[in-house]
Amino acid sequence: MVTRRRAGLLDVTVSLMFALNRRYHPRERRLLTHVGQCAVRPERLVPRLRALCLANTDDDTVAARYTALITEIVALYA
Repeated sequence: MVTRRRAGLLDVTVSLMFALNRRYHPRERRLLTHVGQCAVRPERLVPRLRALCLANTDDDTVAARYTALITEIVALYA
């Protein structure tokens, strides 16, 4: 279940990035490469996402880190 929830958070995060940059979502293919090429993005987006994807399943900071990242992306819309 943890893996499915994380996949959902990753999908929300990258979907917001592609919408912000007016790019088509490439589905599941090389997501970190594609979001790294976006002109408008939070600082250190790719390393932060990579760390979130690789975090242990018992890491209780994952939700807060995803929330902070999503908040930063939404703030870029303004």
